[in-house]
Amino acid sequence: MPDWPGSFPMDNDLLVDVYEPEYFRQGLADIGTVVALPTGDYVWQDAGGKSVAIERKDTGDLLTSFNNGRLTDQLQRMVAEYDFPFLLIEGVISQDSSGLIKIWQNGGQLSREFPYSMIQLMLVEAQLSGAILVNSTSKASSLTMIRKLYEWSKRPEHNLLNRRKKPFQLGTKIDKQVYLLMGLPGIGEDSARGLIEEFGSPIAALQGLILAPKVAMKVRGIAKTKIDRAREVLLPRNHE
Repeated sequence: MPDWPGSFPMDNDLLVDVYEPEYFRQGLADIGTVVALPTGDYVWQDAGGKSVAIERKDTGDLLTSFNNGRLTDQLQRMVAEYDFPFLLIEGVISQDSSGLIKIWQNGGQLSREFPYSMIQLMLVEAQLSGAILVNSTSKASSLTMIRKLYEWSKRPEHNLLNRRKKPFQLGTKIDKQVYLLMGLPGIGEDSARGLIEEFGSPIAALQGLILAPKVAMKVRGIAKTKIDRAREVLLPRNHE
């Protein structure tokens, strides 16, 4: 995260940009500190010390900032400066019969002379560049989403926001074995590797989850709840 004098977040600080509407500044006052943010509208650190940022755009601002190039600049800086850059799109975008955009704002419908396909391609490009898209339907929905993302990222019992940024790559034999075990609910890459190391092979690991749960729980990240969820998949539905 950039080292901004006087604004670097403490462990439990959510930084809220001073230019965000009062609705959000007041709605997040219990967990947030209002500062002038050079990049992003909301910034914090997750439980593992990774930087997280949200750029909030209502549908009108999304189109305007795309047209004038501001959105491209904002997303480029977000992706470059933060580990997990989110683009929160507030509002509903659809298309009319001629393929142009229809947006819903403030309870009403507005049409724009703007191809729906173009905005969708822009969003695809944003994701491929590293931005994470999140949608909300209203200001209230956005406020809830920001709070929930913040709280979720602070949970010590998971490391979802600390996983690798690149997609899982199949290649070696061990990668394929790991990928196989990752198909079980709640089993991530680290847990899958740990199970293979503990039991010696994927088939032995699957048997261990069923027959030797206490041994499986020696693996870091494997708790009884995960074993129970795995057993629901591995065992017949009528098992006792």
